[in-house]
Amino acid sequence: MVYARFQSYFAMGQDMTKTVCILSAAALLVGCSSKSEDVKAAYVSTLGYKRFTCVELIEERELLKSKIVQIASDQDAKAGSDAAAMAVGGLLFWPALLFLAAGDDKEGELGRLKGEFDAVTEVAKMKQCLSDEQLQAEEQQRIAAQEALKAKQSAGAKGLRSGT
Repeated sequence: MVYARFQSYFAMGQDMTKTVCILSAAALLVGCSSKSEDVKAAYVSTLGYKRFTCVELIEERELLKSKIVQIASDQDAKAGSDAAAMAVGGLLFWPALLFLAAGDDKEGELGRLKGEFDAVTEVAKMKQCLSDEQLQAEEQQRIAAQEALKAKQSAGAKGLRSGT
């Protein structure tokens, strides 16, 4: 009799464990925001930019570049807060993980802006408004800025861990 009761409690515990695992996995898949560097550019047609002059194309690229930097910063902050919430939620209160998706995710907007930037760049190259050297220099600057940001973030994380 005691053994039968123990078996029923054990079976109930296994069902609860399965439920917790499934809900946690669902929260992991749904709730986390992507880092800005992982967001892919959405397709944007170049037709809307073909009538632009070189000056207009360069100005549009600069405007899009500044918007991308701003939205990427917001997206990275959201991804960081989601990661922290996942860590706390996974350890302390797993039902809170189900509400991560309700945040201010900028992934769609960032993908669209990256697509617009690519479309403007493509038209600017076709019209020979930008040289390959200019594009290479921009790419090198972008990579250097990303590496500097990662170094700054890792230095900040080390400082937090050491208590300084």
